[in-house]
Amino acid sequence: MELFRTEFGTIDWVIVVVYLAGSILIGLWANRYVGGLSDYLVAGRTLRIRLALATMTGTELGLVTVMYVAELGYTKQFASLYLAVIEVLALAVIGATGVVVYRLRQEAVLTVPEYYERRYTRTVRVVGAVMMVLAGVLNMGVFLKAGSLFLVGVTGLEDPMVRLVRRLMSQYTDDVCVDKLGNVIGRMPAAQPDAKTLLIAAHMDEIGFVVRHIRADGFISVFKCGYPLDRVLPSTPVAVHSDEGTAHHAIFAIKSHHVSTPEERFQVIPIEDSYIDAGFESAEA
Repeated sequence: MELFRTEFGTIDWVIVVVYLAGSILIGLWANRYVGGLSDYLVAGRTLRIRLALATMTGTELGLVTVMYVAELGYTKQFASLYLAVIEVLALAVIGATGVVVYRLRQEAVLTVPEYYERRYTRTVRVVGAVMMVLAGVLNMGVFLKAGSLFLVGVTGLEDPMVRLVRRLMSQYTDDVCVDKLGNVIGRMPAAQPDAKTLLIAAHMDEIGFVVRHIRADGFISVFKCGYPLDRVLPSTPVAVHSDEGTAHHAIFAIKSHHVSTPEERFQVIPIEDSYIDAGFESAEA
C-alpha cells in the first residue's frame, strides 16, 4: 500500500529495530527499581548531581537534534558550535556547583510547577507559564524547520513531497488520490448532505534551480526554476541532486572581495554569470 511505502533501506530498519528493542529492554530492566511516583520522576532522590545532569542531557538528545546539528556543522563548520559550547559550559557549572539544582532538592519538590507554587506569587507563576509556552512553541518550530530541510520540493521534483502530503492527508480521510499532474487530492464528506463545499488549496513545490551546464573545472551553471532574486544568491548554500538521488552540499560561489574591482564589489551578479561550487574537480566527478 502507498500509505506504508518508505524510503528505508536495510540499515535504516536495523537502526529503528535496535533502538526500539533497546528502549523496551532498558524500560523493563529499570522497572524493577520503580516503586512509586518519586522513583519514576526523580529516581527516588538518590542520584548525584553529575549523574542527574547526564540523564537530563541524554533526554535532550533526539534524532532530529543529532541529524540537524551534524548537517549544520558540515555546512557552517565551527560557526555552528556556539550553542553547543554554551550548553556544555552551563552544564559543567551546574554539575560542579549544584546551583539551581540543590534548591529544588532542598524543597523536596517533584516538578518545577510545584516549586513555583511554593516560592512565587500567582502573578509570577502566570508570567513564567506564558514564557514557558512561548519557548516551547519556538522550540518545536525549530524542529519543524529542521524536518523541512530534509525534503526537496523544487518544481518538477515534488515526488518526496507528494508522498509526504498523501500520508498526512490519509490520517484524516480514506479518500486520497494523486492525479496524473501530481496533485494530491483528499475529500472529506460532510456530516450534513446539504452542506456547502469548501476547497482548501495550497502549493507544495518551491523555487529552485535546474543544472544548465557543468564546466570542465567542475563548477555548475544553472537556470532559475521560479523567481529567486539574483542579489541574494552569492554565498547561498544549496543541495545539488544527482540522477541517482545523491545530494551534494554546494554553495553559490562569488569572487573574493579583495580581488574584486570597486565596481564589482557592489554589482548584482545575474544568474547567467553565477555558478555553483560543489567541490567537484571536473565535469566527470
